[in-house]
Amino acid sequence: MAQVKPSDSASTGEGATMVDPSSSPIPIRASQVENGVRFLLHPSVASSPLKERTAFLVKKGLSREEIDMAITRALELRAEDEEDIKGKRRERERERVRAMIVIGLEM
Repeated sequence: MAQVKPSDSASTGEGATMVDPSSSPIPIRASQVENGVRFLLHPSVASSPLKERTAFLVKKGLSREEIDMAITRALELRAEDEEDIKGKRRERERERVRAMIVIGLEM
């Protein structure tokens, strides 16, 4: 339900404008964002459609902004994990090549 706010411009004809309460800034709750990130990354739900996971977070009381932040952070963490995995694979490959070189030199 919209609230009426006095205004000098864009009035409703009675010297007031309609204000959408959903447009007022809501403080971001870091703990809710953190919980959202954990949920989004949890292996049991990570493969579920994003729409379903988002709907769950709405039911849990997260605001649209908190959900957006949680999604962004979850994507960042997933990308970091993938880079770590790639880095570890590259390092294992280097170690394997080094070992092959050492073995070849010993023969």
